[in-house]
Amino acid sequence: MTTTNVYPYLLTMLLEESKKLLLIDIRSTQEYDAGHIKNACNVSVCKKTDVMKLEKYIANNQDSIIYCNSGLKSMYVSRLLNKEGICSHVLIGGFENFVASIKEVKGLVTRENRVYLD
Repeated sequence: MTTTNVYPYLLTMLLEESKKLLLIDIRSTQEYDAGHIKNACNVSVCKKTDVMKLEKYIANNQDSIIYCNSGLKSMYVSRLLNKEGICSHVLIGGFENFVASIKEVKGLVTRENRVYLD
């Protein structure tokens, strides 16, 4: 099983097309509250044992995209999930790159609609 990388512009297109995606923000609750991608759910992952919390939210028949601040943590988490046979996708460069890459983030980044799965 491999990790698929998703670039910000592709995620933007998928969001605009209203594709059914499970966006999982693995940053801390404080980072998520400060701003997150619209409709993203927060599952804070601080240690390796937290990764398995994600199993119950990611169904292999649903497209899921994991992101953190820079993309490093989400790559690590995705690899651990892949070892368990769970397919996941990673937002390249994380939240910071998404905000920097997308010229018009209005409506895509929000402080509203908070969903905590922990």
